Amino acid sequence: MDYKELDNKLKSIKKLDKEIKVVNLEIQYLDSGIFKQSTLTDTKVKASKTQDMADKYNSLLERKEKLSRRIDTLMAERDSVVSLIDDNLKAPDQRTILRLLYVIDMTVDDIADFLGVTVKTVFVHRRQALEQLAKQTTSLLG
Repeated sequence: MDYKELDNKLKSIKKLDKEIKVVNLEIQYLDSGIFKQSTLTDTKVKASKTQDMADKYNSLLERKEKLSRRIDTLMAERDSVVSLIDDNLKAPDQRTILRLLYVIDMTVDDIADFLGVTVKTVFVHRRQALEQLAKQTTSLLG
């Protein structure tokens, strides 16, 4: 994997985070729909209407399960990308900068302020870390 491919792969963490949030929102929407329509009444209900409601709830619960499995898959994919940083970089400052940049989604200026270093230092450590990761992932795959 070259430097640019690695950078794009690490940037995919942001996309995965957004997709996880959207799927979570859909689960919340389903939850609110499942429970807001439930009412307890003493009126007689026809069997077919009861069956229709049961089918609707079962369908919603199946959809919720499918979405939960999707979140698990996305989280596993995200974890594998984050582990590229954690498992392959020995220098703590490089790990920290890449995690702040790609995982936490901080700007370079914010990272420099947070760490008390110059923006140039952040860029230098980022470049060194990506070059080192690119070499290591190439040797692991090759």
